[in-house]
Amino acid sequence: MVVAIGGSCYGQIANNLSSPENAFANIGVEFIVGLGNEFLAKMRDPDKAQAWVKTNVQAYLPVTKITYIAVRNEVLTFHNTSLSDNLVLAMQSVYTALVNLNLEKQVTITTAHSLAILEASYPPSSGAFR
Repeated sequence: MVVAIGGSCYGQIANNLSSPENAFANIGVEFIVGLGNEFLAKMRDPDKAQAWVKTNVQAYLPVTKITYIAVRNEVLTFHNTSLSDNLVLAMQSVYTALVNLNLEKQVTITTAHSLAILEASYPPSSGAFR
């Protein structure tokens, strides 16, 4: 397995830069688009989820290789029930939007969690959630 971490700085002091909309077009790098915690409640609405996917994902495909949408980060770590209550419904609405736009085979839905959600992690065979 090859793992690479990279960053990008889109500069402003040059005369040969691509437009921001095309900065990552046709470069062969896969991207994860993040959907912020502040959008979770709105994404429960399938129409809003579809509008978000059209604007933030579909508009850049296929020239930009977006392969994942990360529906927020460490929601279960914050002990904020409004976030955790909306997570699955938001993920379902975003997935439905991908299906409606025929993108579900190109783009995968995921979410990230901190190891703090585990009660036990060692040995791995004894792993348990809180």
